[in-house]
Amino acid sequence: MTAASLELLNAHMAGAGRAGQGDSHWQRYLAPVATLSHDMPVPILGFMLRIWHMRERDLQVYFPLQSLQEKLDFIAWCILHGQREYRAFDTAELFWNAVDSPVGAGLAQDADDPLHALSWRIVLLTRGRRDLGFDSGTRQGRAALLLWYLEHGSAELGPQAGTVRDWQRDFLRAPSAIPGLNRLQALVHAARPDLGAAFPLPQALPAYLAWCEQFIGRAAGIGAALDPQ
Repeated sequence: MTAASLELLNAHMAGAGRAGQGDSHWQRYLAPVATLSHDMPVPILGFMLRIWHMRERDLQVYFPLQSLQEKLDFIAWCILHGQREYRAFDTAELFWNAVDSPVGAGLAQDADDPLHALSWRIVLLTRGRRDLGFDSGTRQGRAALLLWYLEHGSAELGPQAGTVRDWQRDFLRAPSAIPGLNRLQALVHAARPDLGAAFPLPQALPAYLAWCEQFIGRAAGIGAALDPQ
């Protein structure tokens, strides 16, 4: 596809250049491709498949879209790179709502498990960042992933990191199984052996809460995560 036709595609997806075209013709580009989206947590939309078809030398080679893993890797590419290159993603509300939906919906982990604060965006971002090395199959790995995302995600990923949704904020602010701590404070304490040594609970609870006030103030990403948008 030529550069001119790529610009035309971007213009159409952004709502320009629709003269003479029925809305139903273009709506299919924003709808899931049934054969690729069945049983997928995040759909592959028509325009995403169009982009894939245009790029024979990279996307079709790296992501053949035959297996679940290849589809998830392609979606991760769309989050990390595709939205920077194609304005079509700006109009893909269905896609972004799925990306920012809970991974743990309907699963039986206990109420404090950090899985309940992980979105598909967070999990899929790690597929595109093999250097991170978080094991989301373990509770410890999920906690480390969540805390990395809150503290460093925005700084490292920019707009691709998205924003913390209300359902995630509600989880972090809710009381934990440790009396006197919310879930975010409990996660930070459990993830940092030095904090366990410096602030043994429950006797050092007031001192730890005072430390949390300072830590959240310094960690801009965590502070922003807890503030309503």
